[in-house]
Amino acid sequence: MSEKKIPGLFKIKLPLFPDDRGFFSVLSCADFSMLPLFLQSNLSYSHEGVVRGLHFQDVMPQGKLVTVLQGAVDDYVLDLRPDSPAFKQFMTIPLEERGESLYIPEGCAHGFLAKRPTLLHYSCTNIYVPEYDKGINIRSVTDFLDDDHRMSDKDKALPSLSDYLKKD
Repeated sequence: MSEKKIPGLFKIKLPLFPDDRGFFSVLSCADFSMLPLFLQSNLSYSHEGVVRGLHFQDVMPQGKLVTVLQGAVDDYVLDLRPDSPAFKQFMTIPLEERGESLYIPEGCAHGFLAKRPTLLHYSCTNIYVPEYDKGINIRSVTDFLDDDHRMSDKDKALPSLSDYLKKD
């Protein structure tokens, strides 16, 4: 486990048990004492070049344990907690299949770029509530993405970080 510059953000090396048939891995369990209880589990498939996010809930915030089951992503995290020493800091964390998860704490926005066809599993500390669903346009915090990356119309229409912060 390694903590990142955003407090509460951890990359976790999962126990992997390979043999001649393949492998077995534990995605989460009570022995991972630094992790909270998860109330919802999600599965997402994205084609290569798809960008999702940055998403968060402003009420009933969701911590997320993200695991790539197949493929690879650049995972994006933006700290939106005003009391955090990393407030407004943005990070890119590469994740690939087989052996790593990323825990994103409540109060952070999350998104990713699928670097190849990707199946992503994430467990959340709260259930999804559509009326609390919020987002930040990822292009307002990084210039890495170009028009070749596919985003939903909903994500393209999200406010910039500065516009979102002006609302409060």
